[in-house]
Amino acid sequence: MEKIYKLETIVFYGCLIFLVILCALGFIAYPAVDDYEYALKSIEKGFWNSQVYEYLNWNGRYLATAILSFNPLTWRWYFGYHLIPLCLIIGLVLSLAYFLRSLLNGFDQYKIYKIYKISIVIIAIYLMRHFSLDQNIYWMSGSITYTLPLILELIFFALLYKNLYQEKKNYRTIAMVLLTILIIGLNETIMLAHCFLLFMTCVYFIYKDKKLPSDLIILLIISMLSSLIVVLAPGNGVRASRFERSHDVLFTLTNSITYTIIYSIKFLSPFYIALFVFFRKNIKQILQSFELGKTIKFNFWFVLLTSLGLIYVTMAPSLWGMGRRPNDRTLNMVMFLYQLVFPFLAWQIYHKFYEKFSWPRKFISTMNKKTFLYLFVVSFFFYNPFFIIQDGLTKYPRYLELMDQRFSKIFSSDKNSIVELDYLTEKEIPRTIMFKDIDEKFPKIKRYYNIPNATLVGK
Repeated sequence: MEKIYKLETIVFYGCLIFLVILCALGFIAYPAVDDYEYALKSIEKGFWNSQVYEYLNWNGRYLATAILSFNPLTWRWYFGYHLIPLCLIIGLVLSLAYFLRSLLNGFDQYKIYKIYKISIVIIAIYLMRHFSLDQNIYWMSGSITYTLPLILELIFFALLYKNLYQEKKNYRTIAMVLLTILIIGLNETIMLAHCFLLFMTCVYFIYKDKKLPSDLIILLIISMLSSLIVVLAPGNGVRASRFERSHDVLFTLTNSITYTIIYSIKFLSPFYIALFVFFRKNIKQILQSFELGKTIKFNFWFVLLTSLGLIYVTMAPSLWGMGRRPNDRTLNMVMFLYQLVFPFLAWQIYHKFYEKFSWPRKFISTMNKKTFLYLFVVSFFFYNPFFIIQDGLTKYPRYLELMDQRFSKIFSSDKNSIVELDYLTEKEIPRTIMFKDIDEKFPKIKRYYNIPNATLVGK
């Protein structure tokens, strides 16, 4: 028991250190591309006019647009930009802990501190497997649009579970209505994921109780109305017109199937499998307490359709709107949701195999925790976050020096000054920076800083 305890302790502190380093790397994140564009629109057009412009000319993401138009750059608060990664990582841990606390209510052995430990490990594993930390954590426009909804979604389903399975409270219903409106206004993918998961919850209660709780009816109506606001935005058509294969029905339907198969496997990294087996006894106990953990025929097909259907519907927006596979920041968001549902699917599949074959149980029972700890540690060095951390730490001092020089020139200049800004090479930029340099939208950046005579040199 002492050895097992030490192994779990090693995993926890390793994950905690990993998250602390990721938070620290947020202080070398600098604004890029769309960050300046949203701030500039808000400054030039005003907050409300910039919302109308985005809705008519780009997309219907009413909450994402509102937040990004009210971002730290709008107020020239540059330190606030560095705080965003820190707030998001802490937000993921706290919201997951709140979600788990609602599920584990009544489990005496799961003290609050233990739930926070579990949350830290799960979030660390999620970020270790991440396809693009630069887009979802360190770039404000991407992180607000694709990581913030995960935090809100966890809070939503925690409240929903409490109202459905514990004592119903009206304030929770009101909070869920507000969260639904906010979540759907962040991006089209989370809109479909939210509506789909809510719909499947309705299906489950119709089967189980032959009726729908009033909360689910209200939330389903609000979800549909909020989704119409997003879908009917004129800006969606304007944006889609820039992509050749947009709005191709057959392409969207068939490729969504292909990507569902691919990513239902790809999302399950060695990290996640190691965690699942590492804590298999705990997971078994938790799942057995839920009705979805029962291995009855309906539950098997329900969980299977929910898991695969979640991926299928979240592939569609990118294929439909842009005619291409979802970008990495979208995949990161879908992966997180899928990994929360997967334990139920794995439990069902395990028991289906167990009924016919004895080897799955024998195979897993022969694997000790030390084996999976080794798998966990070795896998870390083959994934992107290891190189991001190494890259960020080695380039950190020089990059800060170069950026300080650049911004000192900008802040000491006026609109009549001739400003020459050094172009940074790829070797000088840490991987936490999504875009190679500020020249991708340099005209907008010049307008933002009111330095029309600025040029990039050394490119």
